[in-house]
Amino acid sequence: MGGWIQKRVDGTRVAMASLRGTPMPEILHAIFGHLEDDARSLWNCALTCRYWLPVSRDHLFQTIDLSSRRTARFAALLQRSPHLGQHVKRFSVVILSETDARYVSLIAPSLGSVSRLCLHYQAHSLFDKGPDVSSEDGVPLPAPCNLAAIGPVQELQISGNGHYNTMMVATVLDNFPHVQKFAWSRDASASLADAQPLAEILTHIPLKYLQASGLGACETLAYCFCLAAPAELEHLEFSYTLVRDVEHRALAAILLVVGSSLKTLAIGFNGVPSNAPAALEWDQYLDSCPRLEYLQFTLSRSLHLVAIAGLLSRLFSPCLQQIDLNMSGYNASDEGYLQSIVELLEDLRRFPALETVVVKTRGSVSSQTDPVWDEISRILAPLRAMGIMILNNS
Repeated sequence: MGGWIQKRVDGTRVAMASLRGTPMPEILHAIFGHLEDDARSLWNCALTCRYWLPVSRDHLFQTIDLSSRRTARFAALLQRSPHLGQHVKRFSVVILSETDARYVSLIAPSLGSVSRLCLHYQAHSLFDKGPDVSSEDGVPLPAPCNLAAIGPVQELQISGNGHYNTMMVATVLDNFPHVQKFAWSRDASASLADAQPLAEILTHIPLKYLQASGLGACETLAYCFCLAAPAELEHLEFSYTLVRDVEHRALAAILLVVGSSLKTLAIGFNGVPSNAPAALEWDQYLDSCPRLEYLQFTLSRSLHLVAIAGLLSRLFSPCLQQIDLNMSGYNASDEGYLQSIVELLEDLRRFPALETVVVKTRGSVSSQTDPVWDEISRILAPLRAMGIMILNNS
């Protein structure tokens, strides 16, 4: 009595579930969609019965994250079962050598539906040098072939300090004319000699969201934008690895060129040393962002509360609706700076459209019974009284 049956209702053929009570595929998709982060459960579902296999397999292969050692195995799997590639929507791979790049070239034609692609160019350690790596002579790795066959990629991420150059980034990006979100993380210095092709490609894609992290990526993108800037960029996320003058200049150059179209800006201080300068002249950066609606700061040290206070004291933003302040550290000496920030945010002349202020104290407070929590809550009380305050101890 198993299998699928069809029944005519008012002249229309309607697919009915198996007489054994198996749910329709639409219901299974809705259920299995909650298990995409639980590969073990999806494997168990795939082995339950033959009716569940196609649906569970679809969800099981939607996200593929490959280390260098797993790339060859996945390529061999697709050679045996090429139909599995069509289920992959998010594809991430670590590239250590030319061999890894060749395996990615073999994998690409078997995919076709990828919308999010992550390429991580990781440098070999001194104890793990493969025969294909030119760690000593610095020969850059090539871009994998057949990348356009991967699918209609809309989100592209390139990261790592491995052996690649700006031309390789341009070559990869040129394969995906529909990219709307581009994230590039590279701290090692990059050559600006090949920036012109990258600048031209960035202007020909519908780029809406840009995430830049590290000296090499930030400096190169700033140079590209001075040559030719994307016209529709709305979201910028900029992460400092160290507070250096070149990073200040890079952020200034990017904001001055694309600031007129920005709606959201997120700036993170990751790994900033404790002796970094606290005062940052950011007023000249944000004056070029009249449409800014969302502003986020992520601080690795409480030292930079003084910088945020100084920035807000010079900022008038008529469209700003939300400010997020993520703090990973808070000291008793920061009370005055946090108080100044609260007083500035109360000023409706500066921020007439402000609706939400989110303060997260991750790692700053051990629990809500911590005296520091009481102090922060007391300082932020005026914003809570205005109905715009959200305080979260994560």
